[in-house]
Amino acid sequence: MGRRWTWAALACGIAASLGASAQYWAPAGIPLPVNNQLHQIYTDTVGDAVYFCGRPVGIDSLGQCYKLVARTPDGWELMGRFLGDIRSCTAWGDTLVVAATYKANMGGDSIPYIVAYYDQAWHPFGAFDEAVTRLRTFGTELYAVGVFVEADGHLCYGLARRQGGQWVNVGDFPNDGDGQLVGDVTQWNGQLVATGQISAPEGNDVFIFDGSSWSQLGQGILGSFGYGKRLAVYNGDLYVGGGIGIGVGNPGHAILRYDGSQLVAVGDTGLLVLPGWYGNNGGVEDMMVHDGELFVCGAFNYADGVNSRAVARWNGTHWCAVGGEPQTVVMTLGFYHDTLYINCPGTFDGVAMNYVAKFTAPAYVDSCSSPVGVDELPRSAGEDALSAWLDADGVLVIKGLPTGEHRIRVYDAWGRVVADEQLTSVHATPSYMKLPRLSTGTYSVHCPHDGRRARFASVR
Repeated sequence: MGRRWTWAALACGIAASLGASAQYWAPAGIPLPVNNQLHQIYTDTVGDAVYFCGRPVGIDSLGQCYKLVARTPDGWELMGRFLGDIRSCTAWGDTLVVAATYKANMGGDSIPYIVAYYDQAWHPFGAFDEAVTRLRTFGTELYAVGVFVEADGHLCYGLARRQGGQWVNVGDFPNDGDGQLVGDVTQWNGQLVATGQISAPEGNDVFIFDGSSWSQLGQGILGSFGYGKRLAVYNGDLYVGGGIGIGVGNPGHAILRYDGSQLVAVGDTGLLVLPGWYGNNGGVEDMMVHDGELFVCGAFNYADGVNSRAVARWNGTHWCAVGGEPQTVVMTLGFYHDTLYINCPGTFDGVAMNYVAKFTAPAYVDSCSSPVGVDELPRSAGEDALSAWLDADGVLVIKGLPTGEHRIRVYDAWGRVVADEQLTSVHATPSYMKLPRLSTGTYSVHCPHDGRRARFASVR
């Protein structure tokens, strides 16, 4: 039987009533209004619970802020109130460890940065000089990362391990002598790997520890604005996600895979805001392996050529969408049993999600390969033909759309989505769509609501 903690807090199984169900997503059902982003959705498979950490997660009728909320088989549990944001939590044996950006206020006691729940009460769990932003457990080992320099009197520079009732440093962790942000840590092939905004003589942003010394992993993350935020091990390979740009020399965008000697792209290019556009925008916020796939969320619209706004999955060979269309960045994700939960500050499929959404469709959308055919479809009598061409400024001109709102997708010759927009058209009047810079080739325009298509060519 898995562990369970009992809380002197509200436990309930209230169903959400915050809007109509969307096609793929619905509000998660947190029984209080949520008014800000989450920092982590932590899945505790042993304890059969999922935890939502944020700022705040729920506010009751008296204005009390709950920044740590759990979903269990018994329903929702609103847990201790904290002064600062809850950045992370993890189960470590029979103890729940919680990291805050400021201090926890438990029964009038002010506890800085990190606390633990055991024996039916909250307790101090170490002395850090600055915030802990992520907690990780690997078997019996517990790690903390963040912007701190010291932990329990030891110089740690953002990475500490729990040992003998205190926090200690992990070797001589790379640093430039100043404060830095360590975003995540994981174990891979029996070694410890850490990433973040780490500038040190040994290299940049991604480092591996062999038990005695740290060294840069592969070529590191290139670019003065580059950084690593999350790590994951999938099918035995190590993945690094964060603010990673192709335009400054990295082999992929937003996410990289370590092949044993260097960091390489995941798929053809990775995760992009626009196809063929490799600026600094976009990135990975969180990653998690579940049911044989790597789930990724962040600020992106395309996974290689697949239209996959803010949430995507990698099956080891292809990028695939999940389904639905968030209107904002997705900051974190997690699973409770087989249900996917995400932080959704805006709307999903046009429905307000109270900041936390759950996937409700029977299956993820089948999008691991894009359509490549552009055969003409028969049209009804009296229906205008759809035609398209590029004007002198490279703007796509579309003729034949009836009056109204239309979703328009543009595919290249390999079936990859290069543009996806909502257009407002007037009958008998051309519509215009700005495209990213296109290579020479043949492209197709697809109007999904009625199935009509048209071809056009780009010549440079």
